[in-house]
Amino acid sequence: MRFAFAVLILLLTACGSPSIPTGTVIKVDGAEVTTPALGENEAVFFNLEVGGAAVRLDAFALDNPKAAQLEVTVFDSNRLPYARSVSRSWFAAPGLAVSSAERNPRVIDPTLPFSLNLPANFGRAYVRVRNRLSEPTRVRVRAVARAGYRGSSGLEIASSTHGALLFLGQLDSYIYRGKEARLTLSYSGSSLHLVFEVVRGGGRVFRGEPGMGFDLEPGDQIFVREQSNGRLAGFCDQALGCTDGVNSGIYTLRIE
Repeated sequence: MRFAFAVLILLLTACGSPSIPTGTVIKVDGAEVTTPALGENEAVFFNLEVGGAAVRLDAFALDNPKAAQLEVTVFDSNRLPYARSVSRSWFAAPGLAVSSAERNPRVIDPTLPFSLNLPANFGRAYVRVRNRLSEPTRVRVRAVARAGYRGSSGLEIASSTHGALLFLGQLDSYIYRGKEARLTLSYSGSSLHLVFEVVRGGGRVFRGEPGMGFDLEPGDQIFVREQSNGRLAGFCDQALGCTDGVNSGIYTLRIE
């Protein structure tokens, strides 16, 4: 099997082809797949079908996980790049430039996988997992149905609430049904760059970042998104019923 993977990489390199080959089939909540040891810049390919439930795709570095540098890339049914993960804390749209500090947050559990989330009904996904470290490593890959929070669309609220940006392009929306109060967006992470907006009577009356506040009135609409037009997304932990082990996507709308 190790020889077959090596031949595949050599053929792709020789041809200079950008096409994404058909790979090993993995199923949502099915058996995990462990690859042979991948050398520097070697990659393996997988196929995945995403149906009516959102999916988290995980890649675990089994050898020297503390220093691991895996790159997980998902291509859509047309084999066009959709998302990539080079950090255990977040994932991004292709081509989005990120700093080395953003790639490697100060505190992160090395036993956690490199992950990304795919929305429900994504359809056929082609997955490439590449080892960016000079040291070889085996990789364990799995796909699991997402548990917990799935985003907010027009949720009516009258008090403080939590949310999380978990998918590329996600826009959470709320309708405020309480009394006049002060709204503040709180975000304790450093992986994403959030912005929130308040719309009143069909027009935007406020746009701010975490730590900024605004005086709400009944009927106001609140929107929360990532500043780079949703090209970054994160994860959530048990606070929102998730099982990701990382809370990089969680925010709080504080209403006081």
